[in-house]
Amino acid sequence: MLELAQARVGDVAPDADLLAMAVSFNLIRAADRLARDLEDLHRPAGWTWPGFRIVFWIWLLGPLEPRQIASLASASRASISSALKTLERDGFVDRDRDSNDGRLVTVTLTDAGRNLIGGSFRSHNEREQEWVAVFTIEERETLARLLGKLLDHVPPRLCD
Repeated sequence: MLELAQARVGDVAPDADLLAMAVSFNLIRAADRLARDLEDLHRPAGWTWPGFRIVFWIWLLGPLEPRQIASLASASRASISSALKTLERDGFVDRDRDSNDGRLVTVTLTDAGRNLIGGSFRSHNEREQEWVAVFTIEERETLARLLGKLLDHVPPRLCD
């Protein structure tokens, strides 16, 4: 598939950086496939992959504001708000409004949220291990470092 895409792109854009395209193409495909797999893993527990990510960040860092969660999860505030509504309805999180400024909301885990994240994280990490089993320890370290470097890099926008 990648070879076909590279050949077609080469026809219309001979100066295209096909290696950059290959990295982006494969990274997006791998991320999408992994996300779908993790979604399937978390559904039986009663929540979605985005829901797991939100609860994980709160479990890891403690109470957070929705804007902080959105930043950590690389998601829009609107999608976080929607997911929080579901998580709150299902009893996994509480949203508390600041008594001085009602616009400020802090999200905390309920006992049910804390209980579910423990078991869910174990099965989640087992699945992560299965995904990266194809790599040696050194390759895992290199890939983690390189992906971290990519995430720290913010290329300038072409049209601001």
